[in-house]
Amino acid sequence: MRFLVLALIPALALAQSAADLTVTIDGVFDALDYSLNNEIARDELTKFFQTYDANHDNRISRADYTAAIDENFPNETHDPIITNAYRNLFDVLDNNKNGFIEPNDLDAVFRNADDNNNGIVTRPEFHKYFNEIFIFLVLG
Repeated sequence: MRFLVLALIPALALAQSAADLTVTIDGVFDALDYSLNNEIARDELTKFFQTYDANHDNRISRADYTAAIDENFPNETHDPIITNAYRNLFDVLDNNKNGFIEPNDLDAVFRNADDNNNGIVTRPEFHKYFNEIFIFLVLG
């Protein structure tokens, strides 16, 4: 019996992380959906980018990204596994690997998330894309 309980602990932790991940992904989707129509258009992603491009140099540094993650996803209120995955997400979003997230990097993310190539990312498309990324980031 003790072995069974010990064996279930990682599964329970992953389940909690998965629940936190779903809530977190929904929160990010809602933050991007400026028009509140349950879809993200490319111009909404541009607005979001401009919010985090604090010095308006058309790129987001790792330091700015990390500060935004720490502000929006503090360890005391979210699962540290998810918070660390968000920190590591910078490397995924930095598509050209130049140390910055730039509009062309977000274009690539948008294209990859838009499964049916209609120029709109729906909530299910957003979840599918980011769940796959976070599973990779959390589980390695």
